[in-house]
Order: sequence, then C-alpha cells, then structure tokens
Amino acid sequence: MPRLDFDPTFANNFATRQDLALGLNKVFNFDGAFNRIPTSSNSSSEAVWSFGFGVGGQRRFRSPAPQSYAFFFSPSASYVISEEWNASFSLPITRRWFDMFNDVSQRNLTLEPTAVLEYVIPSGWLGGANAARMLGNPAIDFVAGVERNWSNLSPATYTQWRVGVVLKTGWRF
Repeated sequence: MPRLDFDPTFANNFATRQDLALGLNKVFNFDGAFNRIPTSSNSSSEAVWSFGFGVGGQRRFRSPAPQSYAFFFSPSASYVISEEWNASFSLPITRRWFDMFNDVSQRNLTLEPTAVLEYVIPSGWLGGANAARMLGNPAIDFVAGVERNWSNLSPATYTQWRVGVVLKTGWRF
C-alpha cells in the first residue's frame, strides 16, 4: 500500500514508500477438549483455542533511499475464557535487510510480543442483542506489548513498550 511520510517538522520535504508483500496465514481452531474443529466457512465461532501463524516476504521501495527486503513470521494463540472474556498473544518477528546506502548496509531483527485481554460488553448492558449489533458489539481490550529492535547500527537499536486500553467495535456485513 502506498504511503506518504512527512518530516516531523511539517516541512515540505516528504518521502514515499511502497511495499510489495507476499505471504500466507493459517489458523487451527480447537474446541475446549482440544479436538480439532473441521474447516468451515466460520469455524472460529466454535473455537475455544486458536493457534495460527503468518509468514511472508516483502520488498519496500522508498524515495529517498534506502530500500529494503524483509521476511516476517508471526505465530499467535488465543483462548476463549468465558462468554465475556478472552485472551490472545502474538509474537511478530521481522528480519529486514536494507540496500547499501552511503557505504552502510543495515540489518534489523524486530520482535513485537503483544498480549491482549478482552472483555466483551454484555448485550444486556446495551439494550439487547439488536442494540449491541447496531453498536458494533463493543469490547474493551487491555493491551500490553513491547517492540524490541536489534540492528548492526547502534542508533537503530531500541526498545519501545506499549500499554493501553482500546474500545473495539466491529460490524459484519
């Protein structure tokens, strides 16, 4: 997807970025007794446990340089605790190789473990099932994660923590 990046000073200088990526995702759903749920158009509604992964590659075209290649792998797990509560964990891993730029060839490895504890607001609190559906079946997500980047260039090595609360809604058409 094309992206336009502006300088933090809001100057007229800007950069363009286009990513070309190819990958696949797969999820395995299980019931409460760890029996595999057969593939169907919506087997996730019956799932108590879900384990999945995404894997792929990417070429990033940037102006100004440098451009880069990346390989990503993202395992995940989720557990439905009760009708109102569920938990999930993901561990995206990205390895990125930058093209040579100013006689420097940067290499990064990024890990982003993230945990989410979700509380689905009961429809009775919202005026019934129809009202909840009209409001997008809201839920409150408690999110905690860390992004850790290792690089062969010391200024590009960092750790960033993320903690927050999110009001989530969604409509199905």
